[in-house]
Order: sequence, then structure tokens, then C-alpha cells
Amino acid sequence: MSKIPEWAFTGGYFRPGFSSNDVPKPWSQISGKWKREEMVPFGKASEEYRFQYFHCPECDTGRLKPLDKEYRFGCSNCPLRFGWGFGSLHEKYD
Repeated sequence: MSKIPEWAFTGGYFRPGFSSNDVPKPWSQISGKWKREEMVPFGKASEEYRFQYFHCPECDTGRLKPLDKEYRFGCSNCPLRFGWGFGSLHEKYD
């Protein structure tokens, strides 16, 4: 993987007792848009965590990777795009 952008290290919040190995909430779909909360920031997560939890909720085999646009992730297999903020991924339409 190429160099991880600086913004991919931010946006998470760490509660007391929260570690970079904690399991995020499952994907949910509200008003037709996907969302996943309580994620470890991509840049702070291990390779194993990224593989296990930064995956696409639609095609499930695609991995979510940082895009050139700040705070955006894209699926490696389908056209889904996500925004990142406050420790969550949320589906975006750019």
C-alpha cells in the first residue's frame, strides 16, 4: 500500500478503556445509506484490523481504501464511497 495520508490518522475518539483492537459497531443502513461507528482511525489501525473492519458492506469482498480527497474512502471492487468523521464511516454521494 502506498503512504497513508495524514488525515487517515485523525477523526476517531478514544474513550477510557478503548483500544485500537476494539470491535466497531456492525454496519447499519439508515435511510438507504450505510454507516459504521466506533471505528479505529485507518492510520492507527493494524493491517489485520483494516482487513477485518474496513470492508465494503455491499460487496463484502472489497476493501475500503483512503482516496485522494480528504476524509474519503472508496471500495476497491464497487463504486461505493464513504466519508470519515468522529470515528465513523458513512456512505457519501460526491
